[in-house]
Amino acid sequence: MIALFAGLWSRIHVYVAIAGAAVAILTGAYMIGKQSARTDEIRRSAERIANQARERAHVEVDVAREPDPAERLRRDWSR
Repeated sequence: MIALFAGLWSRIHVYVAIAGAAVAILTGAYMIGKQSARTDEIRRSAERIANQARERAHVEVDVAREPDPAERLRRDWSR
């Protein structure tokens, strides 16, 4: 019985090693892809935040250039 398992193992151990290596390679590729996707999302989020800050700064500059809103309403108001 033990000889049977030993004989079987001597034939299968190469295939088990190949299957284990394939699983390890696929797992590594999956983890690298997942990390890459996470990095890309962080980069896109940072770009979006930077664009929002830039737009907010432009709006604040435009608002600061405007005269007093009440004065503008009085000037533009007509009967």
